[in-house]
Amino acid sequence: MKHTLILSTLILLFSSCQSSKQLSSLELQAFQRKEFATSKDIAFGSVMSVLQDLGYIVSSADKDTGLISAASPTKNVVFFGSHMQNTSVNAFVESFGPKRTAIRLNFVENQEG
Repeated sequence: MKHTLILSTLILLFSSCQSSKQLSSLELQAFQRKEFATSKDIAFGSVMSVLQDLGYIVSSADKDTGLISAASPTKNVVFFGSHMQNTSVNAFVESFGPKRTAIRLNFVENQEG
């Protein structure tokens, strides 16, 4: 009886596991991009301000190309061993009209150790 209960529990546990769906590149781009009814100058400055308010350190920014690169401070994470962790972000601000701007953000989690 005990073995049957354990076996039933394990079957239910593993049968409920589902792998996450892999997004296509177009689905990922649609998820990362948002359009706004504002000028490129205002959008670029706003992205810079938000990243700095969230604690990211801007390493490069070019208003002509619309590219902003930033990273969070590196922190030491101790959980089943020790490793260094930070998040880097790339923002691309693109104008496609006098008052139409698209912003695309890409966040990457980095771990060392």
